[in-house]
Amino acid sequence: VVLGGAFERNGAREAFETMKSRLEGFLGCSFGSAVKTEACLVSSPRRPGDFCTGNESIFLIGEAAGLISSSSFEGLSSAMISGKKLADAFCSAKSDIQIQKCYRRKIRTLRIKLLLKVIKRLLIFTPFTRYLIMKSGIQSIDSTK
Repeated sequence: VVLGGAFERNGAREAFETMKSRLEGFLGCSFGSAVKTEACLVSSPRRPGDFCTGNESIFLIGEAAGLISSSSFEGLSSAMISGKKLADAFCSAKSDIQIQKCYRRKIRTLRIKLLLKVIKRLLIFTPFTRYLIMKSGIQSIDSTK
């Protein structure tokens, strides 16, 4: 099992252990001892300029390009999509400049989607708005099934 999350810098280990034990309780099994532990700071986009696809002959995909969800901190799907779009750009353009332009054009939809996640983050991480959303029960999981 690979288990991870994005937590506040202070108390990250405790928050991870709490999440792990809650998940173990929910699933009714123990994950055992960790084989490997990694940690890093997460930086997520807040404006269009936070996406950087590279420059000249340097090409960036996924989290390296800032292509990460601001609301969930998920970046794997963006890495897969941007990697495919960069490969397509390499196939359809000749020079590094053409490849960069083509790549930026091909990930335009992804960048828009991730910018919408910035707005979502502003909503769900504002305490009052989050309270209203939680009270409404929108997309809640029925734990009795």
